[in-house]
Amino acid sequence: MSHAPLPPSAAERWIACPGSYQAESSAPPAPSSEFAELGTTAHAWFATGLRRGLPAKAMTTDPLMQRPLDAALTATRQILGSRAFMVELRLPPLAGLAALWGTADVVGFSAAGPVDTIIDLKFGEAIMVAADAVQLGIYGLLAARCFGVATDGLTAWVIQPRHDHEHGLARSHHYGRADIDRLETVLRNAVKAAVAADAPRRAGAWCRFCAAAAGCPTRQAAPNAVPAARSAWFRPTPRWLVRP
Repeated sequence: MSHAPLPPSAAERWIACPGSYQAESSAPPAPSSEFAELGTTAHAWFATGLRRGLPAKAMTTDPLMQRPLDAALTATRQILGSRAFMVELRLPPLAGLAALWGTADVVGFSAAGPVDTIIDLKFGEAIMVAADAVQLGIYGLLAARCFGVATDGLTAWVIQPRHDHEHGLARSHHYGRADIDRLETVLRNAVKAAVAADAPRRAGAWCRFCAAAAGCPTRQAAPNAVPAARSAWFRPTPRWLVRP
């Protein structure tokens, strides 16, 4: 799957650190990992299950994959209800922002036709993803500009079945039309800053997954700006694996 030069999944980083965009473009690509490959597989099965109305057991017999995938499919179907929806939908860029586009896991449409729901599957377990993450907001903005948006806006949902969160595996954030307009302004300013010749660099938690971090002088000068990564052995126990 191809990715945008300014991918929504890395928006937190290139908004906070405009210089990271150009720094990454000249850095060697990061190698794939077993976690990334697991996520890619889970997303493919998730899309197939939604398209064809299949249960998780039709795609895998591995209980460590089947149970969270089944939970994600069930939650998604409950959120969508009778809505029409599209999966793995590539959303085109806005006028003047050719470098920013993305592929939404699920886009749901209201009975009247416009978009009112965005759903994003996160199969990671160690790092919690918030429903108001800018990545989901970007998908909502792109979908709203492409298809129109419901009168009262749209709701973005993150579904993270392998992370034990106090509010459950499905969490939501609502964007009114004014919120969507404000986000577009933020993104236009952020893209302008990222492509500028003198784009500044700023160290922070977003450095953790930056391909240019190892050789970045700003990152090296601020070692305490980046929280320590969790151990590779860290595995929170999801509630669905805990027997009563």
